[in-house]
Amino acid sequence: VGESPSWLALVGLALVLELVNRRVRSSEDLAEALDLPVLGAITSAGGLTEDADRHGITVLRRDRGGATEGLKVTSDDAGVFSDVTLKPNDLIMIPRLARVFVSGEVHEPGSVPVSSQLDLTISRAISVAGGFAKYARRNKVQLLRAGEPVREVDVEAILEGRSEDLRLQPGDMIHVSQSRF
Repeated sequence: VGESPSWLALVGLALVLELVNRRVRSSEDLAEALDLPVLGAITSAGGLTEDADRHGITVLRRDRGGATEGLKVTSDDAGVFSDVTLKPNDLIMIPRLARVFVSGEVHEPGSVPVSSQLDLTISRAISVAGGFAKYARRNKVQLLRAGEPVREVDVEAILEGRSEDLRLQPGDMIHVSQSRF
């Protein structure tokens, strides 16, 4: 699994061939060995990484005419996945979770994953970043979003229920400055 800005990929064929080499003793066993579900292949490869978006798994499959079809591995509300059986030359695409970045007066500054299934708000992102540090300026947190002016957010009012929490978008940056007192 290599570094890529938005995708982690496992080559289905290489993975299947590695598993086939372990399980196939004769050509009659080949069809059975290739009958491998995506989630089984991912598990055999060591599982998903922490930043993998498990709700975005897609299998890319080429038909005989060369057209590529995307087969989505989906899950229901209970988290039960519908699986896809791999075929030779399939490519398993596993997107990385999108991220927002929290800096300044929080206990654990850094990137925070944004799941496609959950709303990430400014107060949740600060909470995931360890919460406000002792001298954080809670009433003037800066939200930097591409193509928009810097926005000051009163997170203290959000936490007290006096203001609505803002939903974050991938790539947003949150900066908590230090209070003067």
